[in-house]
Amino acid sequence: MVLFFLMLLVSAYAGRTLIFEQRTSANQYRSAQAYEAAAGGLEWALAMLNSDQRIDASCEPSTDAGNNTFRDRYLAMDLSADKVTPATPTNGRFAACTRAVDGWRCQCPTGTVPALVADATTGAAFVLEMVPVPAFTPAQPLRLRAWACSSTTDSRCYSNGTNNTDGYATQTMQVALVSALQQPPTAALTVWDKVTIPAGMTVVNQSPGDSAVAIRSGGDVDVPNPASVALPGGVPMDDGLVKYDQQIHDIYLRFFQRHSGMSQSLFRKLPTTASCDGNNCTSILLEAAANGRRLLYANHDLTLPANTTLGSPEQPVMLVVDGALTLQGLTNITGLVYADELNWVNGASASSVRGATMVRSACCAGVSGSPSLIYDRDVIKRLQLGAGAYAKVPGSWQDR
Repeated sequence: MVLFFLMLLVSAYAGRTLIFEQRTSANQYRSAQAYEAAAGGLEWALAMLNSDQRIDASCEPSTDAGNNTFRDRYLAMDLSADKVTPATPTNGRFAACTRAVDGWRCQCPTGTVPALVADATTGAAFVLEMVPVPAFTPAQPLRLRAWACSSTTDSRCYSNGTNNTDGYATQTMQVALVSALQQPPTAALTVWDKVTIPAGMTVVNQSPGDSAVAIRSGGDVDVPNPASVALPGGVPMDDGLVKYDQQIHDIYLRFFQRHSGMSQSLFRKLPTTASCDGNNCTSILLEAAANGRRLLYANHDLTLPANTTLGSPEQPVMLVVDGALTLQGLTNITGLVYADELNWVNGASASSVRGATMVRSACCAGVSGSPSLIYDRDVIKRLQLGAGAYAKVPGSWQDR
């Protein structure tokens, strides 16, 4: 009898331990679900910030020109203060995703807080928040926070949730822009070697409060017709032409890197860069630009057809050509153009590159017609603040 009673006690204790272990395992499972959902949310947000693909309200890729990119939707540029700030609702929450049987379902609303609604097919979820980090740097770090829940009944993630008792996790990290234009040119035309402005071509820098330099060259500058250079009123011609700039002429191999802050090979590898090196390079880059891509790279000579338009004042492009760039007829590019050689065949009077132009050779004997190269500070500033890739700030990750 005593032996039976002892066996009963041992069985009861073993059962109690088993129940405890089951509950502990269930709690750990839910906690791990929330933890991994929060970690995945941060990685997803960083990947979306580095995508130039237009998206719809469900964060899915879109070809609708009325939609914008994740970065454009949730970041705003303050050109007067030289910084980027979140364009999110007042509480900072801007996007959310829930795990369903067919994969992740996400919301990327414009101007409103995401509202996840649980149903029979949903599970773990995360909600994203973004706030600025005070910093005296153009990189302007941003703090991303992911709130994650393991249960569809959790009101911290789901708008129809009823309790806050299941697994929950919060993770934060800072991200900052690695700009593809860290030291922008201050002239309409920056050339490594000699510059000769042909009849009909115009170089303009009339941006108020800027350098008032139209042409900066590592060699001589020949302007047979003074009307070919337009400067702010009262600025002498000699002040708008910088000749024999040794800082430019001595860095042929690093001419691009001096302004970009990175090599051409690294620029090409940025997640936001559309690149090509095949026979269909022109069509590939034009299609990429039509789909919202703004960093364009050609690994050899590139010829753009007449009636080409790339970029806009609000969405400028950065076109980098590791070879000769040939433009034709009526062509308008808003942004930064960089090439080893610049040619323009029968440039129309309404043709222009608005922003800045850089040529790593002599220029501009291959230009005919009457195109204009125009310096635009706001266009270049938008590229400095927005062109490039976001990266994690080391040591900024936290979990709670």
